[in-house]
Amino acid sequence: MARFRTEAAKESLLRRVRRQRLNYITILPSLVTILNGVCGFTAIALASKGAVVGNGGFSYHRLQLPYFAMAGYMILLAMIADMLDGRLARMSKTTSSFGGQLDSLCDIISFGVAPAFLMLKVLEYKLAGLAEFNIVVESFLRRFVWVAAAAYISCAAIRLARFNVENEEDESSHMSFIGLPTPAAAGVV
Repeated sequence: MARFRTEAAKESLLRRVRRQRLNYITILPSLVTILNGVCGFTAIALASKGAVVGNGGFSYHRLQLPYFAMAGYMILLAMIADMLDGRLARMSKTTSSFGGQLDSLCDIISFGVAPAFLMLKVLEYKLAGLAEFNIVVESFLRRFVWVAAAAYISCAAIRLARFNVENEEDESSHMSFIGLPTPAAAGVV
């Protein structure tokens, strides 16, 4: 261990090391939040690829996963990241308005747009064979599914905007929800 000329020099170095360690800790919740958004974006990309390829698959060694299933798993991974980011921020005492806004933006991607897009593409894929029998019914169902997806995204955005406006900083306000949280709604979809 290094020798210090004075005790003050030693304390100064320790403070700098603690501050640097704290800087690494403060960025961790935001990185987990960004992971949430990236998982949502990946789910959208996989769902669109599943619609184009015909829900082919992705194979890794002997594991075969259809694109639509992988998109669902990405939304599930986003749920786990969403659960962890707030807890990490509260544990490290680094909660901020920026973190809350970033969380809501990533949530609208992962739990608003991604599940609605996945539902839209899965049902379009399933409805593709219906055109042979009745094009009017198929056209109506496609429009109905689009309206349902758009309504879901709108409701998720309103829910998150309301949460941001009514959000309180204290710990107890994060122990319960008013309304249905968007990750739970995404799980239902």
